[in-house]
Amino acid sequence: GPLWKILVIRENNKIVTLVFKAHHIIFDLQSSEIFIDRLFARYRQHAGIETDYHSPSAIQYKEFTAWERKALIDIGQEALHFFSDRAYDYNLLSFPFEQKAISDANIEITGSLSSEQSSALDTFCTVNSLTRYQVILSVLSILIYDFSGISKITIGTSVSTRLRREFQQQIGLYINQLPIAINLNSQLDILTFMQIVRKEVVNTFKHSVYPLDLIKRDVQQSTGKQVKELFNLMLDVGLPRNHYNSVELSLPLELLIETIVPQKAKFDLSFHFSEVGIVEGQMQYRRDKFPNEEMQKLFERLQQFLASIDHFSQKSISKVISEFRRENLTRRLELKKQVNENIKS
Repeated sequence: GPLWKILVIRENNKIVTLVFKAHHIIFDLQSSEIFIDRLFARYRQHAGIETDYHSPSAIQYKEFTAWERKALIDIGQEALHFFSDRAYDYNLLSFPFEQKAISDANIEITGSLSSEQSSALDTFCTVNSLTRYQVILSVLSILIYDFSGISKITIGTSVSTRLRREFQQQIGLYINQLPIAINLNSQLDILTFMQIVRKEVVNTFKHSVYPLDLIKRDVQQSTGKQVKELFNLMLDVGLPRNHYNSVELSLPLELLIETIVPQKAKFDLSFHFSEVGIVEGQMQYRRDKFPNEEMQKLFERLQQFLASIDHFSQKSISKVISEFRRENLTRRLELKKQVNENIKS
């Protein structure tokens, strides 16, 4: 179908609905904000509410592609060596679960921290010179290790390629995906591990304009193996999904924005967390890969870990994992005892 559609529905003389749909290959999340701001700025100007509307920059997407080609020439060799050196560290995720192949449709679990817990997490990040993304990435890696036994974990992430000021207000697809190679040593204390993850993230993000297809090519040439995918686990930390629904329009209009999530999962397991305000998160997983009970447990532990991050940070990874396992065993025994008591009564 077309990359974008506009539909005007006149319900009566007073109510008119404007429907705009755009494909993600030409419209990233920041483009949505830019489009909405410009659309309603022009509407306010037309309605006589505002008169100071400024036309957008004359720079277009073709200028970005020209800059990107030049940037690739400048960083190409360095990026090639960086990702080739990590070729044997990239590892697809697999959990030791036996699961009947129902379908590869998405299942989604959502949750959030309280305001106090979110504030405590942000304070922890500030004190230790970390970002929310780096902390969540570290915690997620630890839990994936606990559930799968894999110490070399590759987690994909989306990065913005709007690296120049003149691209900030342009509509288009300014997104790349990068693999983050995590090598986990369970004897490390968690804060030290987070600092190692921080360094790896910073070094990887230096090559944010290097396309994923070229990374796959470089890894394939280094290993001599056919590379279809570099990762099947995805983590993004950005604006919450309902961010644009709370935009103040100063107009007698209702704004409803919906992100259409495809039924078929693109990744086996993916996470999205908010980068500002209260920590809100969503986890999506494939039904044919993971059982619901284990995934709910994983998400609960992730929330618990983030809610008490300061408490866990000085402990070793292996000790925290042992504590989680003991707690889980205690919970199961108590549940079994309660079931037996109910049967007797």
